[in-house]
Amino acid sequence: MSTRGISRGIQHKLIVAVAVSSLGTAFLVGLLTTYILFFSSAHASILAGQVEVMGFMALMPLLTSGSYMGLLMLVVLSMALLTLFMIRPLTRQLRSAAEQLDVITASHERIHELSNYDQLTGLPNWRSLYDQLNLAIDARSDYHQEQVALLFMNLDRFKVINESLGHAAGDQLLIEVANRLKCCLGEQDVLARAAGDEFLILTRVKDRARIEQLASDILAHLHAPFSIAGHQLYVAATIGISVSPDHGEDTDLLLKHADTAMIKAKAQGRNSYQFYSPEMSVISQERFTLEHDLRHAISRGELELHYQAQVLFDEGVPGGVEALLRWHHPTRGMVPPDQFIPLAEESGLINEIGLWVLQQACQQARQWLDSGYPIRVSVNLSCIQLQQDNIVELVRDTLRQASLPACYLELELTESCLLKDFERSARSLRKLRLLGVSLAMDDFGTGYSSLSYLKRLRLHRLKIDRSFVTGLPADQGDLAIVSTIVAMARSLGLEVVAEGVETEQQRISLSQLGCDEYQGYLFSKPLSAGDFGQRFLTAAQVQLSS
Repeated sequence: MSTRGISRGIQHKLIVAVAVSSLGTAFLVGLLTTYILFFSSAHASILAGQVEVMGFMALMPLLTSGSYMGLLMLVVLSMALLTLFMIRPLTRQLRSAAEQLDVITASHERIHELSNYDQLTGLPNWRSLYDQLNLAIDARSDYHQEQVALLFMNLDRFKVINESLGHAAGDQLLIEVANRLKCCLGEQDVLARAAGDEFLILTRVKDRARIEQLASDILAHLHAPFSIAGHQLYVAATIGISVSPDHGEDTDLLLKHADTAMIKAKAQGRNSYQFYSPEMSVISQERFTLEHDLRHAISRGELELHYQAQVLFDEGVPGGVEALLRWHHPTRGMVPPDQFIPLAEESGLINEIGLWVLQQACQQARQWLDSGYPIRVSVNLSCIQLQQDNIVELVRDTLRQASLPACYLELELTESCLLKDFERSARSLRKLRLLGVSLAMDDFGTGYSSLSYLKRLRLHRLKIDRSFVTGLPADQGDLAIVSTIVAMARSLGLEVVAEGVETEQQRISLSQLGCDEYQGYLFSKPLSAGDFGQRFLTAAQVQLSS
């Protein structure tokens, strides 16, 4: 065979070898890349290292061979190894991308958890419950007579516990409450924490009896005491219930109606449940309108103070007056205080309104003082006002602005104010006493009376509630109670004022029992400042109480 023929044969074999090696290399690269993308970039890096070792091991016999085939295999392996070296940076990039993808996935899962679950109890939150309620209403079957019930639950007196024992104890209580609620529910029921001490329960039922049973079970489970931070805590709940389709087939409407029913249940007595009724919406709308009007009552000049005399038994003349708030509504007329005062406290307006009352009363007392009629003015202080951190500063600034000596101002508080945070209340009252302001306990005997409280607070006056005055002098029980209160007050150095005196027989009986002052319609109903001044503030009638 000629040399040219031999060369052509070698060239032919070389071309075939290159083609085969290229296909093999491409296959190897493709296989390695696929493994990286779909399995593990870390494993692919190990595989590449093994291929390198195998390649160098294969070079040793080829380097000793002088054939063209050995040279060809050397070239092919070199190309394969070069390809692997090029793949290495890509492998690192793919690994980094995979790690970033894991971080992004974890972030999305965390965002979903924060968006749909309560971080304290681990329960679904309001948003999650809303979505599930929407799905439940859409999936409800009329054919199977299925109903979707929503229970809106609020803990009673949770705020008092939270403020008294601290937020850590309050949080632990919420966790324990959530655990007890879970015990009352079935597998298909949904329990969610809406906010604060509010919980929502979604259940599917076929009759009303099942809903009533569930509500009763919840109240019974919460009745047992909770052991929190070394204290035995008793918690009650109020539940409002709305049912679809009877109370609406819209998610927002069902939530609104359950909330309305819960508010109604609180008004009728706590630790109970109440189903929604259309009449509640009318009451709720009136309440909303009244609250809206109350927010503008001060700026519109609709509020006014009336004054009722506190009469000295010995002299028969006013020793002081109590300032009583009145609301002249432009369309409703005179709104009773028992309607708008609780509304002001619930809505948070009581601080603004209470400050206005304090300012007006001090200014009026200053006017009477300038006119030659020094008289003590009593102002009711709500529990919410007393809990303000700056209550002492507010009273001091008000006295300063009115240029009124503190001895002409008396602040009245109820026994219930002391239950929320006695130590905090006591500190504020001591500071107010140091200002020179008089302190009185209003409606004494109707709350949780405590002699230790009275001793520590060092008040000036006790006001006997009208409920103990009504039966005098015939009711022996009322006589005994009033006599005991007077004797106790005397031992503590306190004066006694009797409220609600409407008959001469009551006045005589209270005088014989040793009361210092009385207040009621027998002497005068509450009057405007102008009418009170014209009727009583004469040189012969006004005396300064000791």
